[in-house]
Amino acid sequence: MSVALVSDRARYSLGLRRLHWLMAVLVVWRLLLRRRDGAPPITPLLPAWQAWPAKLLHLALYAFLLVMPVLGLLTAWTDGKLLFLPFTDIALPALLGQDEALAEQLEELHGSIGEAFYWLIGLHVLAAIYHHFIRRDDTLRRMF
Repeated sequence: MSVALVSDRARYSLGLRRLHWLMAVLVVWRLLLRRRDGAPPITPLLPAWQAWPAKLLHLALYAFLLVMPVLGLLTAWTDGKLLFLPFTDIALPALLGQDEALAEQLEELHGSIGEAFYWLIGLHVLAAIYHHFIRRDDTLRRMF
């Protein structure tokens, strides 16, 4: 009897891919809810000089949440990796052929954008703290 051993790296990679699928589903769900319900108003209303940066920050967050999975897919396909639908043996057809140079460029872009995303998330957290403790508006409460 032979026992197939799964390396820690393979297990991590599988878990990460499942997490990415979950994130993609949650992002699409969130965007559909946002489209259906719109954004709840902030009470008291924001002054104009705060409203437009808030809109830009949220647009950037949504852009990151949409672009990152696409870059991940493109990177995997150009790296020659098969991508399976979670918990199935169904592989997604590769939309790009294998190209190591392009895969490296896409992976680097994915990493750079991911790092910028961390800074944007930090800015978002700081803004939420500002709204809650300094402005004392309902920004945090309206998220739930």
